[in-house]
Amino acid sequence: MIELKEVCKVLHLAHVAERFEEIPFENKEQFIRDVLMLEVDARQTT
Repeated sequence: MIELKEVCKVLHLAHVAERFEEIPFENKEQFIRDVLMLEVDARQTT
């Protein structure tokens, strides 16, 4: 099975791959939203 970090790299979600473990998990929707916002924020600041 492909590891989550490898999937993130294939999808060019480098910031998610590096930091997804920092996001608290309350529910699935909140988690994926927060993870994707992490990537959006990182891309907007670079």
